[in-house]
Amino acid sequence: MFMHDEITRYLCCPHDGKDLDIRDDGVACRGCGRKYPLINGVLSMMPDDFVLAGDRTAELKRIEQNTRDQQAEVYLNWFGPYTNAMEYDFITGYLRPRSDDVLADLGSGIGRYTVPLSSLCKGIIAVDYSLTSLFIMKREMERRGITNIYPIQADLCRLPLRAATFDKIVCSQVLTFLPGEESRNTACKMMDEILKPEGRMVLTVFNNHLYRKIKRLKGIEGVCQKEGTHPIHHFYYFNFNRWDLSSLLSANKFRVEEVIGVNNFPRERVMGHEIKGFTMVVYTVDKLISRTPLSYLLGDLLLASVSKDANK
Repeated sequence: MFMHDEITRYLCCPHDGKDLDIRDDGVACRGCGRKYPLINGVLSMMPDDFVLAGDRTAELKRIEQNTRDQQAEVYLNWFGPYTNAMEYDFITGYLRPRSDDVLADLGSGIGRYTVPLSSLCKGIIAVDYSLTSLFIMKREMERRGITNIYPIQADLCRLPLRAATFDKIVCSQVLTFLPGEESRNTACKMMDEILKPEGRMVLTVFNNHLYRKIKRLKGIEGVCQKEGTHPIHHFYYFNFNRWDLSSLLSANKFRVEEVIGVNNFPRERVMGHEIKGFTMVVYTVDKLISRTPLSYLLGDLLLASVSKDANK
């Protein structure tokens, strides 16, 4: 679906929002004249200030970008079949992708969910600021013969995507790593802008759950604080509760339909298990817990299903 010479119907310049001209080696803005290169099949549309800004927020974002690039080849080891399947099941269940939908996957990484979602919709624009991660996704696309994903290197706080263009948005475990309330609000405003009226978004964030609180009391290192930086990789994180998440989304014009906890058993105990035999029983119970208020306390992730309120 997404040929290089057709993609500009979904894209604009991240600096001035103007239309783009196709070039053999990328695209160029008709307004400011900036050129964005095509690098090994990935269009790089990073804003200037991502590299040039000297404030702490920009520094933390660059730290995470560097970590994602370095860890891209082993990123799947951070999860496992159980946790991947659980999150994907809930994302697709709430997103309800249709064959004529065009999706934006914001913070797609190596395509953990982008690749399987591509068979359920018309096409996906996959955005991430880790170029290495997008190269890995491109490699997997070529291996599988997938042609309806278009990977773009970009910053969620300066998206190069046209307003009211996308039927649906998926955003998995991304807002958790945006440093500071201002960055999170900026990203949500961008998401609201690119989503069509009455469009739907499903997103997940880290939950400030009971297991993290217990680890914090025990002095165990990790992403256990409400807010902090990773003790090894030094990137920023923020652990939401359901009020944090609902308030953030409501303040940015989204109609919050449901918030649930996902992955209700300790991640380190279940993540590596294939879903078969007794694990299937555990998996079923886990999904049932997500339908109860107990999931706000236990869920490793919070999942929000929201729609764009066209009346606001």
